[in-house]
Amino acid sequence: MTDKTKSKFWPSWRYHPVHEPRIFQSQAELDAAGPGWVDSPAKFGKPTHPTSEELAQMQSPVKGRLSKLQKWVIQETYKGSESAGEGDYRLSRKTIYQNYFGIKCEYIDGWQFKFRFAGYPGNKPVILSRSLTKLKKMGYIRVSRYYLALTEKGIEKAKELLKV
Repeated sequence: MTDKTKSKFWPSWRYHPVHEPRIFQSQAELDAAGPGWVDSPAKFGKPTHPTSEELAQMQSPVKGRLSKLQKWVIQETYKGSESAGEGDYRLSRKTIYQNYFGIKCEYIDGWQFKFRFAGYPGNKPVILSRSLTKLKKMGYIRVSRYYLALTEKGIEKAKELLKV
């Protein structure tokens, strides 16, 4: 091995069954530390990835506040379906782009629902996607391929927002 190849491996984390893990800067430093140092905690039967409970604790909690867009989506979905008499409480993404953002768009691929925007949409698609994802996590909407629909919790929230 050349010196250039050796430099790829250092500094490197090493693990010991008794001592705390530490970073070694060279092979000489590792040799001086004594026997028992290995490159993976799995060699001692220790987990190398967090458990599902630890992962759940690491995820940031979903905050209860709604943005203006999220409130608008809930209200418009409720009002639109109520006026149509369907009682199904549905809204399409195209409607949101056109009525909330004021961006004209059309579907260019019927089965994938890709949009062609009349102008540059900027970061509006990202904002919409994140807002809908948050609403879905909070349990207010169901998102399908064709539309989004209010859940029972979403209908109650819409009534609360509209003070019905």
